[in-house]
Amino acid sequence: AVAPGNEGSARVATAHDNGTVQLWDLRAKPSEAAVARLVAHAGWASALAFSTASEHQLLTAGHDHSVKMWDVRGRLPLHSLEEHADKVLCVGWGGPDGREILSGGADCKLLSRTLPAPPAAAGT
Repeated sequence: AVAPGNEGSARVATAHDNGTVQLWDLRAKPSEAAVARLVAHAGWASALAFSTASEHQLLTAGHDHSVKMWDVRGRLPLHSLEEHADKVLCVGWGGPDGREILSGGADCKLLSRTLPAPPAAAGT
């Protein structure tokens, strides 16, 4: 699977059969384009999607029945959802504010989870 970054971004993510997700910078020379590697899933990483609300948030889905949310500036997942009974085949962002995580799996389920709202800024 391939996921382009947000509009105007030169970032691309690719999912691989060894469970990893590779982040690429399309502005770099080909020999330097691979900028990060996330060890995302046990088995195939099957789907991924960048957030429309934050250029740093990425969802990944895998054959290990899980969905993970990443801040791609780090190397550890921020959230891991293991609610599917079979491999997860697709993942995406939804909701009016982009905080809803959607996933579909081989278990014939479409799941939706809403992330908590970020804390209010001090003084507001």
